[in-house]
Amino acid sequence: MGDPPSQHAPRSGRRIAACIWTVVVGLVCLEGLSYAVGRYLQTKWCMYGVPRTPPSRIVASYADYLARRDPDVGWPFPDQFGSALFTATGARPSPAFPDTTPDTSVVSLYGSSFTQSSNSDAEAWGNVLAQIAGVRVANYGQGGYGTDQAYLRYKRTRADRSPIVILTQVSEDILRDLTRDRDLVLYETWWSFKPRFVLAADGSLQLVPLPQLSEEESQRLVGQRSPPLVLEHESFCPGGPAGVTVQCFPYTWSLFRGLGDFRLRAKLAHRPTYAEFYAPGHPLHGLEIAREICRAFAAEARARGQHPLVMLLPNREDVEHDRRTGEWYYAPLKKELEGADFDVLDFGDTLLEVARDRDLDSVYDASGHFTPAADHWLAEFVLAQLKRLPDWESSCRSRSG
Repeated sequence: MGDPPSQHAPRSGRRIAACIWTVVVGLVCLEGLSYAVGRYLQTKWCMYGVPRTPPSRIVASYADYLARRDPDVGWPFPDQFGSALFTATGARPSPAFPDTTPDTSVVSLYGSSFTQSSNSDAEAWGNVLAQIAGVRVANYGQGGYGTDQAYLRYKRTRADRSPIVILTQVSEDILRDLTRDRDLVLYETWWSFKPRFVLAADGSLQLVPLPQLSEEESQRLVGQRSPPLVLEHESFCPGGPAGVTVQCFPYTWSLFRGLGDFRLRAKLAHRPTYAEFYAPGHPLHGLEIAREICRAFAAEARARGQHPLVMLLPNREDVEHDRRTGEWYYAPLKKELEGADFDVLDFGDTLLEVARDRDLDSVYDASGHFTPAADHWLAEFVLAQLKRLPDWESSCRSRSG
């Protein structure tokens, strides 16, 4: 007589099915939670978000961008020179000295938007400097520039024969020095491809020109299309060395990989995203590249018979940090430039003193740039430094006639 059928097999099967169902539900919930966490971190600028299209983009298509872009520095577009935005040589209009002849300038400025100024033509610190100094100041600052682009723009502006030339480095510029596409740190698709420098084996600067990408490749680079494109010498593209990851399925895995994003590291450390790149010996060599750009600028200026000045400008986060700790995030760069055979100006301490009892909203506007009052302080600071130069008076006389 055979054995009776086991009653345990159906129960065992039900338990296995229940376990599988529990695991599936748990994974689905975990995926949903990971997706939500990733989206939240994107809103806090702690993780990478695929760039959106800005409504005010000045080019209608990628083909239009390629046709108009500057092949050396990216922007501004050459066809914008001679407009209300730029003189024929590319400087910002200066109401104090409407004459735009480069030979009449005593001082020229190169840098990013802090040099160009977010204020009106009249209130921009370059124009204020021209007014209080009584000499023409050519302002070649350009919004969105890295220090690398500012240097390259100076290098090719051969018509600039100002006796004194100033290159500015704002703290956040170090991020731009490490990218070939500013869209990757801006979260907006402006098609902001740019050149950059890397360090050669001997420690010298090696120029990496603008990327030559098709529209599809550009979309893959920023994560708008698959498969992702990892661009050589690009620090901030998804899959690149800065730990950037696009949020995609499986979301738990992409969230885990996103924990290495430099933005999240900065948030957890309560510091701005640019701060870590001033660390000596950082794998991306931001500090060393910025130092070499400043040195190259000074060498080029001396070769042209011009007096070079390098000026360090603080972001709002720098001032807040110094108020708490007595230290600047950009201090390592200033230290690297100690003993250089050119003058280094640091506006930080002066700004800290002038704004000691002020709310920083009166120093920095909503976009993070200097207010008209701060631009005026900067102009006064620069003029005081210029008057200390042994060739200041002779430089002014040489252009007055």
